[in-house]
Amino acid sequence: MLTEINLDGLVGPTHCFGGLGVGNVASHANAGNKSFPKLGALQGLKKMWRLVERGIPQGVLPPCLRPNPMLLASHGFSNDWNRAIQDAAIEEPSLLSASYSSAFMWAANCATFSPTLDSLDSHSHLTVANLASNLHRSQEGVDRLWMLRQAFQEVPSIQVHAPLLSCTPMRDEGAANHVRLSGHPQRPGIQIFVHGPITDQLVGNCLFAARQSGLASRAIARLHRLDPQNTFFLQQNPVAIDAGVFHNDVIATGHEDVLIYHQHAFLESETILQAIEDRFQACCGGRLHQMEISDSQLPLKEAVACYLFNSQFVTLPECRDSSKRMLLLAPVQCQKNDKAYSLIQAWIADPSNPIAEVEFVELDQSMANGGGPACLRLRLQLTESQRASAKPSLWLDRPLRDWLEEWITRHYPEELCFSDLTNPDLAKDAWRTVLEFYKKWGWHPPEDTFD
Repeated sequence: MLTEINLDGLVGPTHCFGGLGVGNVASHANAGNKSFPKLGALQGLKKMWRLVERGIPQGVLPPCLRPNPMLLASHGFSNDWNRAIQDAAIEEPSLLSASYSSAFMWAANCATFSPTLDSLDSHSHLTVANLASNLHRSQEGVDRLWMLRQAFQEVPSIQVHAPLLSCTPMRDEGAANHVRLSGHPQRPGIQIFVHGPITDQLVGNCLFAARQSGLASRAIARLHRLDPQNTFFLQQNPVAIDAGVFHNDVIATGHEDVLIYHQHAFLESETILQAIEDRFQACCGGRLHQMEISDSQLPLKEAVACYLFNSQFVTLPECRDSSKRMLLLAPVQCQKNDKAYSLIQAWIADPSNPIAEVEFVELDQSMANGGGPACLRLRLQLTESQRASAKPSLWLDRPLRDWLEEWITRHYPEELCFSDLTNPDLAKDAWRTVLEFYKKWGWHPPEDTFD
């Protein structure tokens, strides 16, 4: 029997608004604004703990070590950090910002997961994303690979695959472009991969290229030994990408027997969506609740602004066998948007809809950089044996929650702006802070050093 686990990324002490995300409306709008790392980390921790309080297993992925001095050194700047940051601030400010990036907080981008029931070899598979579309995120793969391999090194039934070749045709941004549907925790599920056009060339008036390639999605499906009958591929709509839908989870979401998507989410998808519904009934049993949200119900621009589709779905343990069993964690921006709020209330009021209740969560530091509740977590469907064999320090309990809250409060900066990044003391303090987390909870990073 499978249990869904959420692994959340923790906001790092160098969280700042660099405006580095290509096609990310919020990131661009807030570029250069003052950030609040302590507030952002505490907001993320509060969301995690709320799920623990509701009986939902929750894990924590620690921050990556930032700034990354090797990024500047590999681009010709001095090995002396003091000199490198001063020179980079003048010559390549975006590169300096990238070296400090805390975008790893969005764990939905760190990997794609498939459980034992879905794989023909009866193993779970986890492929770390290469994040090749953006420089500031492309440095995350090596960090997350060793973290996830350490987390599951005692679980032989979980294979953690290295990132795909880091190049444009193979760009992969993880579970943000992947949906798993299921009808029962003891039956196989349906895996849906969402990717950009077959050709990577921009055509017509397109502004942005898709962040996920079809070649990468198909490679992951093969690596994970997925049953072709239960695996589907949908193409992102270029109209949505240009509107700020840089990942599919900004415009569509799915959980168990619910699939919700905006009318502009996919391109020429009617036949495939019908095939998904038919296969769900045959493979998973029961009805698939497909809900298409029209542009009149929620205009595309408003969907991107309020992040309704990036709400986090979870199943409440005490309601698992009930027809009304799901909790929706939605950003407070949905509460403030009349159309989004009306949609949520209609879902809750519908007796045939599994969504039973909503909680609105404050994540303004993540949202300001283009990440809602679902962006912050990677979902894993694990057996009890797999969960018990994983690294114990991965799981959030009250002692860890209390320690993290005190640690964040003690070490994280209240606020940051770009000029702060040229302060070498900030860099050293950030490294000491993160290494304290690693040491306490038994993480052993690669042998890179920061001097």
